[in-house]
Amino acid sequence: MVIIVGDKSIFEDTYVVREDNALFAMNLFDFAVGDSNAIDQRIQYKENFDQEANSFLAYFDSMKKNGFSEIKPTETNRITSLIQQAKSNYSFGLYREAYTTISQAIILLDSQMDFIDTEFNEKLQKAKNLESDARSKGIAVTDEAVFNEGVYYLTQAEKEINLTKRIELIDKSIEILEKFGQGDMQRAKIEIDTADSKLKEAKNTLFYENDVQKADELLTEAKRLFNRGKYSDAFSMATESQKYSERVIEKYNIFKIILGLGLLLGALLLMVITKRIISWKAEKKK
Repeated sequence: MVIIVGDKSIFEDTYVVREDNALFAMNLFDFAVGDSNAIDQRIQYKENFDQEANSFLAYFDSMKKNGFSEIKPTETNRITSLIQQAKSNYSFGLYREAYTTISQAIILLDSQMDFIDTEFNEKLQKAKNLESDARSKGIAVTDEAVFNEGVYYLTQAEKEINLTKRIELIDKSIEILEKFGQGDMQRAKIEIDTADSKLKEAKNTLFYENDVQKADELLTEAKRLFNRGKYSDAFSMATESQKYSERVIEKYNIFKIILGLGLLLGALLLMVITKRIISWKAEKKK
């Protein structure tokens, strides 16, 4: 048995940390056997643990409050278990084991946060792309309210620090902006189909070639814009094409009315003339 008698203060600042009896006892033993390297390593592991744990534990608590435990419950339990194990090792003076364990917890949290951030950033970029596409294609006045709602949720998601809430916000933004784009596409398709139908009717009139040609050109351009994803412009071109076709159809209908009236007047005139001839012949016989 080795008994060391002396003043504890002679080891301070070199082999022990004040008020840490476990560290003092182990360092005192290593000092007695002349293993100063073990003392230096133990002190370094303790300092490393203290430094890492102080910032990490506060950060982990903050992330739990901001939705990490809701998104990653299994990983939260695993990290909590590692923290408890590290603290237990620390309390028994097993500073290397404590530092190793807390490092595992830090690595696990960092990897999961990287995964969460990557998933969110991908969704954020998708929402921004939808916004950019919508702006480049043009936004109808009637659609501005819906579009602005989608952009609002996008902006709020960027500002939100709660992990759960920001995912909810960005998902809502994507949902609105995707529906906005689909609605624009659907409206453009309906107008193009209508313009196509009216152009066919206009072509059957066999008149007013200039207007028919203009309607055809506008419809062709509308289809080209539609295929390029510029639905707002395609919508405008298709409605403009319809106007020219409608003008042809309207003129043709007026022509038919005039022609019908002309035929009717011609028939009436023929009846009058025939009646006069018959009357004249009857008078002549007398």
